[in-house]
Amino acid sequence: MFGKKKNTNEFNKVKFKEFSDSAKYQYILKTRKYIYFIIISKEVHYSEECFVAHNEVTGEIDIVKFCDIISVIVDGKETTF
Repeated sequence: MFGKKKNTNEFNKVKFKEFSDSAKYQYILKTRKYIYFIIISKEVHYSEECFVAHNEVTGEIDIVKFCDIISVIVDGKETTF
């Protein structure tokens, strides 16, 4: 159903931008504790160390560090870090 591949590199600003640019339908990021959703049709805000995303667990908008991300799902394809 979903493709999954292991990526040995750490998630960072460059990878965040690559995934953001390639996403057409969904952009989901996971930490050990929370799941975050990026709305594709809106402007994405990020800096050198973090990004802004909707926390699907708490319903709040959070600032998330790139280093906390353990997996990313873009249009049904999961990449783990």
